[in-house]
Amino acid sequence: MLKSLILLGATVVVGSVQANVKDCMKRQIALNNMSQQRALAFCTSRRSTRVKPRRNLRIRNRIPPIVTSFPAPRINLPVIETNNQNQNADFYVRNERAFDVNDKEFVTIMFQDRNGKYTTRDENDGAINNYERFTDLAKLSGCGVNGKFCVGEKAFDVNDKEYVRVIAIQSNGKYVTKDINDGALNTYERNQDLAKTTGCLNNYYPCVGARAFDRNDREEVEIIAIMQNGKFVTRDINDGALNTYERLDQDFFVY
Repeated sequence: MLKSLILLGATVVVGSVQANVKDCMKRQIALNNMSQQRALAFCTSRRSTRVKPRRNLRIRNRIPPIVTSFPAPRINLPVIETNNQNQNADFYVRNERAFDVNDKEFVTIMFQDRNGKYTTRDENDGAINNYERFTDLAKLSGCGVNGKFCVGEKAFDVNDKEYVRVIAIQSNGKYVTKDINDGALNTYERNQDLAKTTGCLNNYYPCVGARAFDRNDREEVEIIAIMQNGKFVTRDINDGALNTYERLDQDFFVY
C-alpha cells in the first residue's frame, strides 16, 4: 500500500513537470521562434528555473525647456509741448504727409528710428532727408493752441496785411500759412500775427462785415478781421486801404 502511494505521487510530480516543460516550450517557440529541440533543451536546463529579478523601471520626469522672452524695444516718441486739446496726434506714422519747416516743402514720412527722428521724402523731387526732428515738421491737420486757428482756415496776416490760409501747425503751436494771392509761405506765425476773418468780438458785437466810421481818417470803413487782442482790421470803402490795430470807439464807431 505504501509503495503504491509513493509511485502515485511520483507519477503526479512527473506529470506536473512534463506539463511545465510543455508550457515553457510553447512560450519559447511563440516568443523567440525557437525550434522544438532548442526549446526542449532550454526548458529542461537549470536556466529556465532561475527566477529573474524584476527591473525597477523609473519614469524620469522631463524638465520642460525654459523659454525666455524679451520685450520688444520701446521707442520714446516726442510729444507736442502745447496745451492744445484739439491736436489729433502727437507723433507721425509711416506714409503720413507733413510740412518740412526748414525746407518749406511737403514731405512724406518713411520711418522713424530708435532715437525718435524721422526719415522723409520730398514730394516734389523725391529727395530723402534723414534725422528730421519732430520740431522740424508740422502737422497738416488739427487746430493750434487753444483752437484759435485750424488747418484750412482763412485768416488775415496782420504783419503782411494779406489774406492767408493756414496749411500746417508746428509742434510749438505756431502756424505755417500760405498767401492767398501769390502763394508765398510763412512759418512760425503766432496767434497774435493772425486775425479772424469771421465771427464777432467776444461772440457778440461788432462782427466781421459791419460798417463803421474811422474817426482818424474820417472815412467810412468795413471791418474785415478781428485780432486776438480785441482790435480790428478795417478796409477803406473808397480806396481799399487797410488799417490794423483799430480800437473800437476810440478809433472808429459802428453805425
